[in-house]
Amino acid sequence: MLVRVVLFLGIGLVLAAFGAAGWQYWQSFPAASDVEIVEMPAEDAAPDDPAAPPEEVAAAPEPDVAEPGQVWLISQGGGLVPRDDARAFLQQGKFVRQREVSMSLRLPLSALLSEGEGLPGDAYLEAFAEVRAGVAGARLCAPLLAAWAQGCAVHAASLRDDSYDPATQTAEFDVSAVFTLKPETAPLPDLSARTFTTDRLNVDAEDVGAAAASPEAYLAEVVAAASAACAAEQAAGHACRVLGMQVGWRSPQEATASIRLGKLGPLPKGLYPAPPLF
Repeated sequence: MLVRVVLFLGIGLVLAAFGAAGWQYWQSFPAASDVEIVEMPAEDAAPDDPAAPPEEVAAAPEPDVAEPGQVWLISQGGGLVPRDDARAFLQQGKFVRQREVSMSLRLPLSALLSEGEGLPGDAYLEAFAEVRAGVAGARLCAPLLAAWAQGCAVHAASLRDDSYDPATQTAEFDVSAVFTLKPETAPLPDLSARTFTTDRLNVDAEDVGAAAASPEAYLAEVVAAASAACAAEQAAGHACRVLGMQVGWRSPQEATASIRLGKLGPLPKGLYPAPPLF
């Protein structure tokens, strides 16, 4: 009996000690009225979407003619045109990855020099060509902007592997640029009553003659050919836009180009449009 009394007294003393300690700890907190609430400034607040991309440094110029709200096109078979082709044709005022000009060209390394600059030693020439590949890419945009491009941005430029020729100090480069299109004077026709098709137009060195003497002159001729082809389609009542070009220039005798055009034509007889179910 005595042992039980001693045991209960010990337990009671332990509980009392813990209770007193807890009360002191609770009292150490400030009262709710003493707490100062500080709001985070708006500029310091975290964005709603931390993965959101930064704003564009330079937006593409807005076209004078509004782009259609429709994002789909009808193929000649009555189905839907692939989304990438529809975007490349319809979103003329935006940079679209699928609407680009790519070019491979052979240049003397001296063409990559700045004014007053000389070529490095022979051991460094290939590395020099690789570093200056962007200079080759800068040749793409000028002829496009002079014709049907509203904006142009080089997004790739590289030295082709094993293309450097020490005997001639030339190298081959692969460059590409995306572009926006200048607005037409008239809006597009009713897209639900037209079919979309693409055409290829090839332009070789023999087609342009002396204009293939340099890569710049040849590219300008290819751009002019694309303009003329679309103008002919427009005259026939078919809305036409340039969707891309692939150009190769190694010498005045070795020059080839393929132009891709998109155009709208009438619906075939017996074909009735039906909008997509999405």
